[in-house]
Amino acid sequence: MAHGQIEYYEDVELGHEIGPLEEDISDESVVDFCEVTGATMPNRFTDAEIAQRVRLSGPIVPGIMSMAIMARLLTDWSPKGVLKHFDVVFRQPVPHTSVSISALVTDKREESGEYLVECDVYLSNEESGRMIGGRAIISLPSRG
Repeated sequence: MAHGQIEYYEDVELGHEIGPLEEDISDESVVDFCEVTGATMPNRFTDAEIAQRVRLSGPIVPGIMSMAIMARLLTDWSPKGVLKHFDVVFRQPVPHTSVSISALVTDKREESGEYLVECDVYLSNEESGRMIGGRAIISLPSRG
């Protein structure tokens, strides 16, 4: 088990901090993501001129790409867990830059035979602060 990973529900405490996961989101990684998802290019995610036409300061990271990076923090933290629920609020566009993803355990409970951990999850950087905030529920195995 890698450093910082959680294996069982009983190992988690309220207030437990997860991460941070540091990610450098490059122009190339966004283009690769858009190609994989079948996005028509160029677009506001890959082209500065198109982004500026829609009143953005530059190309931005697709929302689903940001969510995937945020989800990876949680799935890496608990490889035996299942991400049951994940929703986010986009507070501002995410530029192609280095970001930090972190989470905080806010609740844990047994419900319908599942051992659930609830977390607040954030994507931020030094220049813009928190750009995306969200909530996740992870089902973990129990030592039972």
